[in-house]
Amino acid sequence: MNKISIAVLWTVGLADRAFAQGCAMCQTVGSSKAIGTDGFNASIVFLAMIPYVLIAAVGGWVWLCRRRRSGVPES
Repeated sequence: MNKISIAVLWTVGLADRAFAQGCAMCQTVGSSKAIGTDGFNASIVFLAMIPYVLIAAVGGWVWLCRRRRSGVPES
C-alpha cells in the first residue's frame, strides 16, 4: 500500500468516530432522565420533516396544475 491510501484509510477511520457522536442537543436529551424529553424528541423529528412535506406539497400542486392544463380527465 502506498502512503496516500494509508492516509485516506486513517482519515476515514477518525471521521467515523466523530460522526457517531450525534448533535449536542440529541445527545443531551438522550442521556437525560428528565420528564418531558419525549416531546422534545418529537419536535426534532417534526422540524426535520417540514422540508420534505413542503417539497411534496409544492410538487403535488405543480403536478395537479399541469395535469389539469393538459386536459387529462380526472377520475
